[in-house]
Amino acid sequence: MTPNLTLIGAGPGDPDLLTIKAVNAIQNADCVLFDALVDLESVQKYAADAECIFVGKRAGYAHLSQEEINQVILRKCGEHKEVVRLKGGDPLIFGRGHEEWKAAEEAGINVTYIPGVSSVTSVPGLVGLPVTKRGVASSFWVGTAVDQQRNFSRDLVWAIHANCTVVILMGIGKIQEISHRFIQAGKGDLPIAVIASGSTSRQAFWKGTVNELAKVALTEKFPKPGIIVAGDVVNEAVEAPNLFQTINQLHHVSA
Repeated sequence: MTPNLTLIGAGPGDPDLLTIKAVNAIQNADCVLFDALVDLESVQKYAADAECIFVGKRAGYAHLSQEEINQVILRKCGEHKEVVRLKGGDPLIFGRGHEEWKAAEEAGINVTYIPGVSSVTSVPGLVGLPVTKRGVASSFWVGTAVDQQRNFSRDLVWAIHANCTVVILMGIGKIQEISHRFIQAGKGDLPIAVIASGSTSRQAFWKGTVNELAKVALTEKFPKPGIIVAGDVVNEAVEAPNLFQTINQLHHVSA
């Protein structure tokens, strides 16, 4: 029988944010290939009878290249009928999920897609930070800090000059440059927030102005993964413990 690959979004980290459809697919899987940001306990709980293989990547800590991951997917689809590819957040938002989808499809494998809760809006929301709000921000821009060549994103340069909320994924390593770019654009007083390990028990939150972030980033190391949100909506966020009150306990997140 033709194998089936189910491409699933695991959400931002909290295992309770897995969808019911995702849980059902994982429980029915013969093999689960999971990423670094996927909750391991969820894999062990719902895929107890399946072969489970870690194929994760994180900035600076690549376990397998994308091409190698594609090859593992194809090989396991040749060995099993139901294979799940479990990726953090939503696989089609900066997750390279579509590359895996196409590789499987071109090999004659059926592909099913189950969306995941994206960290883009959910992680800010968990600290009471709306990315849009009537009278404050009517739109938001989301992107990464660097392009495919690891250069500072040209899109982000444009977004910094816009009046919308700016949500930056995978930008922790570029915090100083991000701050300086906002300052160069005359936005040193713009509210900005950093949310680390959103939705998990390690979640931590910092907010201030771009000028304050630039100073803090000189002496403090922000843990990963993290999301940066810039714009007036940051002032709408609920009060939360300052990120650096717990940074020593959070250092392991960046490993």
